[in-house]
Amino acid sequence: MGKKILVIGSLNMDMVIPVKELPQKGETILGGSPAHIPGGKGANQACAAGKLGGAVTMLGKVGQDGMGRALKENLAAAGVEVTHVEETPDAPTGMAVIYVGETGSNSIVVIPGANGLCDAAFIEANEELIAAHDIIVLQLEIPYDGVFRAIQLAKKHGRLVVLNPAPAPDSLPPEVIASLDYFTPNETEMARIAGLPVGGVEEAIAAGKKLVEAGVGTVLATLGEAGALLVTKETAHPAGTGSGYHRRRGHLQRGLCHRPGGGNEPGGGHRLWQQGRLHLGDPQGGPDLHPQPGRGGALWGLSKVLAALNQ
Repeated sequence: MGKKILVIGSLNMDMVIPVKELPQKGETILGGSPAHIPGGKGANQACAAGKLGGAVTMLGKVGQDGMGRALKENLAAAGVEVTHVEETPDAPTGMAVIYVGETGSNSIVVIPGANGLCDAAFIEANEELIAAHDIIVLQLEIPYDGVFRAIQLAKKHGRLVVLNPAPAPDSLPPEVIASLDYFTPNETEMARIAGLPVGGVEEAIAAGKKLVEAGVGTVLATLGEAGALLVTKETAHPAGTGSGYHRRRGHLQRGLCHRPGGGNEPGGGHRLWQQGRLHLGDPQGGPDLHPQPGRGGALWGLSKVLAALNQ
């Protein structure tokens, strides 16, 4: 039986508006037809893990409105258990308004709404749910005190903790860093939290090693055009890109839970590998770190590394 995954975090309805160019300060422009797309970093992770076959439960809050119901229906369709997504009368469902230019540049305004009510008290009221799951997945789109309390309770019950540190904070408390089994930042987030520049793979490795020395079990970082990186106490593996990476990364995201014009949501596939249910490549083949056409890009490469480390 696969391990049970609990995603604690945000649910947003993304309103994506195409524009020719992003508006300047004080400028009024015309946009195209908006699209309403289920999002939120927490919901995106749950959706990705659910579509990859995981036993996933979502814990969070939405408003008592049509957007909240639509978000729950979208997750349920991906195989995610949503009975613990509370419909609160005290706030509307969270939203993100995303302007996307013709070149792919974007500007995002996030309205937390009900996500802002997922505080420490809400987490404490769900301690039994945390104890009933094997892997606890978090991000930073709900209040920090809620995230930190969830990590404390997860470790109290001996659960594996995965944190995607987005939106990026300026720092994280040392006791939080030391409690993380898996840490999945992008290069900007890793630079801020490690306190080191990350301008290339070598600097990223140095930052990853610093985080591991601070207590993180495994760093799984996305590095934009430079690919991805895995760092543990024993090893540091960069995963290169090449033309195949760019093609397959976009395909993979759209096939799972893609936010047009928004940020990536790494982590779903990495966590599903933990339960032996990620099939983006032959896990017996060793750590081939060079993405190949049809093999899922950097996500596939990192799944190969994880498989090799588990042998």
